[in-house]
Amino acid sequence: LVAPVLEEKSLARDVILPKGNWIDYWSGEKMAGGRDIKHTYPDNRAGLLFVREGAIIPFQKDMQFIGEKPLDTLIVKVYPKDITSYTMYEDDGESYEYEKGAIAATRFECKKSDKQIEFIVHPVQGAYKGMYKSRTYELEIESANRPTLVKINNTPVSDWTYGEDKKVRVILHQKDVLSKATCVIL
Repeated sequence: LVAPVLEEKSLARDVILPKGNWIDYWSGEKMAGGRDIKHTYPDNRAGLLFVREGAIIPFQKDMQFIGEKPLDTLIVKVYPKDITSYTMYEDDGESYEYEKGAIAATRFECKKSDKQIEFIVHPVQGAYKGMYKSRTYELEIESANRPTLVKINNTPVSDWTYGEDKKVRVILHQKDVLSKATCVIL
């Protein structure tokens, strides 16, 4: 949910948050929806940005121009709640072949329980010319508690971090986009 600055020199804005639990993207502050709130604009931002709990948001790496960096690595920010999913659609980005069905769909799924968080990258459905055969995901998964164990594709790993922002950061390699890849946080 985006709430841009509407008036010059304005310091805050009234926002109607729909039902559900929301997170201020810039500060990490959590708040209940289904109500009106007055929220202060963060410094150096053009407005407010709220993420609904349960969201899965893929990002590209920052680029100065299209094609500067390959899209074989994506950042995925995950805000776990129960069982949620998101499907990312891609095409070659150059032609009109998508009109003929040349697209790929990747479904991300997150399952949160009292004991663990499981993030799944399902096999890609469909294809397009130039599609990556493998992909790397830089995961940022919100977790109220520091994990005791993180597993990538059922193998315990030690190269993960847990920050003051209460996010687990770990790399998930999908060696073949036609196969499932998983991250489990315990």
